[in-house]
Order: sequence, then C-alpha cells, then structure tokens
Amino acid sequence: MASKTDERIDLEADGFVPEGDYGSGSGPRCGWTKSVCLDSSDYYVQYPSFQEGVANKEFYCQRHYVLTLANLAQVHIPVCDAALWQHLEGFGKIEDAG
Repeated sequence: MASKTDERIDLEADGFVPEGDYGSGSGPRCGWTKSVCLDSSDYYVQYPSFQEGVANKEFYCQRHYVLTLANLAQVHIPVCDAALWQHLEGFGKIEDAG
C-alpha cells in the first residue's frame, strides 16, 4: 500500500498546468530542480557515470542549460581539484546528441 508521500499528482490531467507554448517540445520537460520550470528540454548535460551502464544525463530548457553550465564553470570549478572537462562527458542540443 502506497503512503501519501508515494502518491504522484498528474498536474496536467488535473488542470494545474496552463496551456501555452513551453519550448519546442522536442524533448522531455526541463529537469531544473531549483524552481518550477514548465518548458520542454532542448539541451542536455551529461556527467561522467561512475557505474557501468548507468547514464547520467540531465535535460534542460535553454535558460536552465546555460545556468547549469555557468554554475559549473564559475562556482564549482574554482574550488574543485578537477578540470572542467573531467566533469562533463557531453553537452549541447538534444538532437545533436547522437
């Protein structure tokens, strides 16, 4: 039996998500977790996976894609011993991901 915390609410089906143009629609919903973003994802950031066969790819709208890369380059890298290229396996437009 699922607890109350395990239940998921379908905001689209319940009418909580307004209709509108939320990006190109070419990818899944933006994966930004610091606030609500209803835009679709057009970009991805792939981090190195430390477990074989486990993809570590996150999808973002254009705005949050830029913020994610800027945060990595300007906030994390200056205090980290690893280089920027060691933090990323890939990034760019979803359609170019191959």
